[in-house]
Amino acid sequence: MQQVNENEQREKIREALYRYQKRDLPVMPCNGKIPLIKSWQNRNAPPTDTEIEGWLEKWPDMNIGLV
Repeated sequence: MQQVNENEQREKIREALYRYQKRDLPVMPCNGKIPLIKSWQNRNAPPTDTEIEGWLEKWPDMNIGLV
């Protein structure tokens, strides 16, 4: 049952990331409020599909931070 909840949570994060991407908003993966990527301050574009899927693979329980 926990696996289902983790999958549901990951899907909610994925959906949110793609909504932000569609709105042309730069976002970053976070652990709480701590950015998980280097040079996050230089982000001025939304993430690519490849970035989104890579983040979800690497940090499935990440939070999303708006830059």
